[in-house]
Amino acid sequence: MSRRLMLLTALAATLLAGVAAGPVQGARHRVTKKTVTVGDDYFAPSKFTKAKHLRVGTRVVFHWPATNSDTHDVKFTKTPRHVRHYHSPPATAGFRWGRTLHKRGVYRFICTFHPATMRGVIVVKR
Repeated sequence: MSRRLMLLTALAATLLAGVAAGPVQGARHRVTKKTVTVGDDYFAPSKFTKAKHLRVGTRVVFHWPATNSDTHDVKFTKTPRHVRHYHSPPATAGFRWGRTLHKRGVYRFICTFHPATMRGVIVVKR
């Protein structure tokens, strides 16, 4: 086999291996993560709507900061059709709890210990 034919064969094998392996690392879709702080009597941010609307597949993580001295939870009170109403365990400082939102629609949540002051909404639009 000539040197040129060997080089072309090696090049073709390399190209085919790249196609079989799938997309390039940088081209893959990364999971977006948004954090909501669970403070003493507030969620921050309390809204992800309009300009801040989230994509399907976004992971929302609720974080109780070290300064949080009171017990709070997160209960989804409204979700899109056929989506569970998730409910975190009661927690204090340093706890994290999250869910990945796989369906478009409105997700409303509250702290069941402080429902009058701790409310939030997430809108998944795309």
